[in-house]
Amino acid sequence: MSKEVKPLFLPLKGLYFDLFSDGRKTYELRRLRGGWNLSQVYVGRDVVLSYGYGKKYRKEAMILAVKSANSIGELISKHSWLWRQINPLADSPEAMISSAIDLMGDGPVIAFEPSFDTLSPAECPRCNHPITCWDGLDIGSRFDCPYCSAPLKAVGDHFIAPGVQWPVFHTAH
Repeated sequence: MSKEVKPLFLPLKGLYFDLFSDGRKTYELRRLRGGWNLSQVYVGRDVVLSYGYGKKYRKEAMILAVKSANSIGELISKHSWLWRQINPLADSPEAMISSAIDLMGDGPVIAFEPSFDTLSPAECPRCNHPITCWDGLDIGSRFDCPYCSAPLKAVGDHFIAPGVQWPVFHTAH
């Protein structure tokens, strides 16, 4: 009789949860130690992304890809495109590596891609509530979600039918 594997719990700082939620961040990077190892983090495993340790904002996902290396520099050297997927706010691979080392130290690492349903246009990336107060917003407009107070920015339009368009929002980080 096999034991059911519980989803991997991935608590994230608000900034990184929001970047995952709006699709700008697609990979998570952790030091390869403790529960963050290749026997626990594998393709097909369910994972729960959480805004911190609270239960209010969570997203269920499944791991689609896993990469590991002896150091952060080696990981980025092997997969040169990966730096922007891990930290889309970094200006360069060197800046991403430096900030990651400052945060977690250097040593063996694991990077993995959790996949979850993407948002519909005009939804808050954090709480998934539809945003209905977007009339008159221009691309670049910033405002707070009326439901969860996430800072939002209108980043484009999504056409859902001829002549009908909805805005697309990112968190304003």
